[in-house]
Amino acid sequence: MHPRFREDHRRFTSFAWPRILVECPACRACAVDEVVGVHRPGDFAPRRLVCARCGLHRRWSANGYSVRSARAPVDDFFGVPLYLRARCRRGEIWAFDEAHLDWLERFVGARIRERRFDPYGCDNRSAASRMPAWIKMASSRDDVLRAIATMRERLAA
Repeated sequence: MHPRFREDHRRFTSFAWPRILVECPACRACAVDEVVGVHRPGDFAPRRLVCARCGLHRRWSANGYSVRSARAPVDDFFGVPLYLRARCRRGEIWAFDEAHLDWLERFVGARIRERRFDPYGCDNRSAASRMPAWIKMASSRDDVLRAIATMRERLAA
């Protein structure tokens, strides 16, 4: 249990850089959607989808991507489901990769969540501010933490 979470003003899109763990469309194992080459976060960098289990390999390059729907835990680039997702009583939670899962666990597990002023004026664009209300509720904490533990088990398998 983490006693305190301090707002870091990270956006959801920052967790998708440089890789996302997705479900392979061919064999349903854990595949990786990753940036190809050296690029800055925020660039429309070419990406590739690779599955080590079945050998699936796809490439993506465009000047834009689909906008994430909070109701659909899918990869914005290839449109395949995220590998780290779990159902709770009130909805579904998901994470892009281990780092996002760690952040989510710190956020949900914290008894105190501090919001700090964003000097750029983007307080409402952070991942913490965009989190669904049911995830932020103390009454959902144990249920959501169990779902996070389930996602960790799936990752370890």
